[in-house]
Amino acid sequence: MAKRSYPYQAFVVTPSMNIKEVKIVEQYDSWNRQNLWDVTEKNTTYHVDHLHLTHAEALVAAEKTLQDQEARHKKATENLAKRRANLEKIKAK
Repeated sequence: MAKRSYPYQAFVVTPSMNIKEVKIVEQYDSWNRQNLWDVTEKNTTYHVDHLHLTHAEALVAAEKTLQDQEARHKKATENLAKRRANLEKIKAK
């Protein structure tokens, strides 16, 4: 997101993978002046990377998030299988 004008409507993907529409009313004043956070009318702050201008963009972001989570889960499952195999090998000795 480049220059932003306020207020504007945006879509956010929640941790439960729901997509909700929020009204952004102002920029959050941070100490480092990077201006990467926005404030909703309910006084919730969101990083601009998590704000999507259309519902379709939010759906793509939610899908990417799920794919990333699935990849991490698969890697963790593989690591557990390796540890279990190593433990069985030690038990067999």
